[in-house]
Amino acid sequence: MVRSESSAYKLWPVASLIAGMLEKAFGIPAVFRLDAPLEELPLSPEKRIFKNTWPLIAEAYASITDQRWALEERLEQCRGQLPTGPAQADIYFEHPYSMIVEFDEKQHFSQFRLKTLLLERVYPALVNLDWPAYLNHCRQRFIQPGISGFQKIKTYDPLFPDIYPGQKQNNRPRQRALRDLMKDLLPMEMPLNPTLRISYLETGAVIRNFGQSEIDAIEQSLILRGFPGSLKII
Repeated sequence: MVRSESSAYKLWPVASLIAGMLEKAFGIPAVFRLDAPLEELPLSPEKRIFKNTWPLIAEAYASITDQRWALEERLEQCRGQLPTGPAQADIYFEHPYSMIVEFDEKQHFSQFRLKTLLLERVYPALVNLDWPAYLNHCRQRFIQPGISGFQKIKTYDPLFPDIYPGQKQNNRPRQRALRDLMKDLLPMEMPLNPTLRISYLETGAVIRNFGQSEIDAIEQSLILRGFPGSLKII
């Protein structure tokens, strides 16, 4: 197997597991990067990239922001103020597997992410995840306004300004929900395999220092989802 990152990184065992499954199934070395910048995916949505799925992003943005703003109007108003730079994948498998892999910890589950998961044109058919478990957990995770980094954006994003008076906000999970959706939609725009999502629920809430039992649990979950049988060599 060919590797490109330090084994000290917490998701190294997860990436190694997936690489082994891919190589066993297809007989082609699986090269991956961790915390990989996705040059084709900016932090803020751009219509030039999401040509086919722009209505879905606009619909999701309006819903996530409680119908306060329309996406295109807000983008026009905030031109030059938006966050710049590429989004990052937790794990990215290079050609010929061409796949984003995300390990979703607790903060990725919220009432706002639920709004995106209910987009029938996307989930579950076009994303590899345990959709019922994601829905159920999001329904249990109602994030109230607060001041922690899990609730309040620390670096200003004009697409997700403060909504409530005072310091307490929940604009960070709103922002995260849209960015997760964008990673899920990107394979509908580019020659990528469907985004693969693994939940911290699948490891019994273990998020680092994975033991063999956590790795085995992830493997069994992926096998039950038909991975990597549905993956295409691109």
